[in-house]
Amino acid sequence: MNSPTDAIDAPQPLGYWSGVADRAGVADCLAWSESMCAQLPLDEAGAFAMRLAIEEVCVNIGDHGYKGQAPGPMSVTVSQHADPPAPRIEVHIFDRAAPFHPEDAPEPDLEADVHGRRVGGLGWFLIRQLMDSMAYQSEGGENCLTLVKWLPPSAKAPDHNPQRSVGPWSPVVGA
Repeated sequence: MNSPTDAIDAPQPLGYWSGVADRAGVADCLAWSESMCAQLPLDEAGAFAMRLAIEEVCVNIGDHGYKGQAPGPMSVTVSQHADPPAPRIEVHIFDRAAPFHPEDAPEPDLEADVHGRRVGGLGWFLIRQLMDSMAYQSEGGENCLTLVKWLPPSAKAPDHNPQRSVGPWSPVVGA
């Protein structure tokens, strides 16, 4: 039974970015994510993994998600959940591009001769290797990819106000 003093796993917002998924917007998002990830309560390898996963997803949205149409909105939220059984950093990446379920990405043939492999195709494999968990949801024309990196139970949130870059679109909270 829960008591009034039990902690609630309310996320602590750490950062937010919003913009357009064109080359300039993706570059701005990547610069923001590099700064944001350096402040997370992750070791150097964990922060690098998070930044690289965000980069892969955002570049894919810009290069493939809106392919054949005008670049559209994209946003990224970062939060820390301190729930003792599962402390974690969650990154939610939102867009309104064509839905793409990551599980539909073909597994790369890592045994094939490097000269015989097609160019590309390693991004989703890499993201799966870097993250502890990943979930995708598409509803009502909005897509949300959630990336999760587990934290040690003693991890503390950074002491700062959430970073925010205001753009033309905001995600639906809880999407």
